[in-house]
Amino acid sequence: MWDERTIELVWKELTQIALMEQEEVAARAAKALLKLKSPATRLCIAEEIFILAENELQKKKPDFVLFGLGCTLLRQIGCKESFERFCTQYKNQIYLGTGLEEFDLEEMAQSMNYLEK
Repeated sequence: MWDERTIELVWKELTQIALMEQEEVAARAAKALLKLKSPATRLCIAEEIFILAENELQKKKPDFVLFGLGCTLLRQIGCKESFERFCTQYKNQIYLGTGLEEFDLEEMAQSMNYLEK
């Protein structure tokens, strides 16, 4: 697919695509973002997820799937603090979009501890 340098140029757009409902396209965008190794860039992606979530909440009919996808992407890129903050801040929206309950989110956070080791 693309090399890391190319992905660095379009990470913002890829983040937006990764939070779309079109599963196959979103999965490919998320896969490309996983190639980025820079912690600074991954934090930028995390912040963009928060911005997109806030923008979604401002809509008359928010698409709650975005919150579940945001949660998943934060976990995939390994931003544990952002993941936990996102899950706390948007737990109701995540539940509405995916059916994941607080217990499920806690389990996901715990599994991140194992991934770090």
